[in-house]
Amino acid sequence: MINVLPKDPNKKREFINVLEKIQHSIENKVSTYDFFFVIQGLELEKIEKISCGKVEVFIFNQELREQLISASFSKHDSQNPENLANTQDFFDKNFLNRVCIKSTSYGDSNIARKKAYKQARELINYFRYILCLFINDRVSEQIIKINIISEVYSNSERTLIRREKDNTIILFWGRGRKPLQTFPIDKNRLEDLSFNGFLDDFTTIINASSKTQLEGCILTAIYWIGEAQNEVDLDVSFLKYWTALECIFTGSEKPTDALAKGVSTLNALSGYEFIRIEDAEEVYKNMKKLYDKRSDIIHRGMNYLANQVINQADIFRICKYTAWSILSLFHLRSIGYTNMDEVSIQINRLYKQWKVSQDEIVV
Repeated sequence: MINVLPKDPNKKREFINVLEKIQHSIENKVSTYDFFFVIQGLELEKIEKISCGKVEVFIFNQELREQLISASFSKHDSQNPENLANTQDFFDKNFLNRVCIKSTSYGDSNIARKKAYKQARELINYFRYILCLFINDRVSEQIIKINIISEVYSNSERTLIRREKDNTIILFWGRGRKPLQTFPIDKNRLEDLSFNGFLDDFTTIINASSKTQLEGCILTAIYWIGEAQNEVDLDVSFLKYWTALECIFTGSEKPTDALAKGVSTLNALSGYEFIRIEDAEEVYKNMKKLYDKRSDIIHRGMNYLANQVINQADIFRICKYTAWSILSLFHLRSIGYTNMDEVSIQINRLYKQWKVSQDEIVV
């Protein structure tokens, strides 16, 4: 162990002064910061804000603009009208009357920004997950995308085409990857999300100082389903949905069987009966077929454009099964489950009961 204390007692005071200077330097660099990110794809209707602890969604209004500018310029260069005018212009052009996420974090400016960005993305991916619950049948149509403004798919498509046989020029305009709609949230929808979408539970999880294994799995699955919903490439989107499912169901069993059994059982027999019991066998078979397509993409280099290995119906199914599975995990958490071994035991127990009942029907 290195002895950092001074050996000369006459230098003790000098050493304490050095520590005080170091402490003062650290305190000057670290602080609590509020980061404001403009969001595209969300719309708030007649509600002030959505509060999730360290993260809030709200409309950046004139009152907030004045509060921030007044508080800052009351302490710094309040006599500089040019600086004030530039700041006001920046607020008006980039933030005023737009939907924003405020994310609060602590650290030096760089670390705090990374934390704040992560927190903002967690909430954005929650809303993307909700979209998977609401519009999974149309998820491949890229109708709604929720993003921080710097990451939006906003470019329209402009293509120049020349027909070789007669040199005819064709100019093509399309919407490209720009989403068609926003996701509106009013008071009724917010209440529905809090109760049926487990928004309050999600808020509790992301703000907890420590998380159970099950809660960590929920957050990981929400991250990947959110990234999948936001992805425009169908092959990549398909694989991201699988990543979300694999963090839930892959254990000691063969992955194909574990995923097929987990999805069909959890969504038919526990908490929510998303799947009719009589359809569980069909879902089991569908999952195996979808897993084969996943293997074709990953291990054989096949893809949507060249090989048509997947189609829009496959995206719909995998999106739906993933969203339902995450909602089932929220339900299991609400009744006391804390780790994934408990979930696996429950799945195996229900699966055995179901197979016994199927055998009895056959007999």
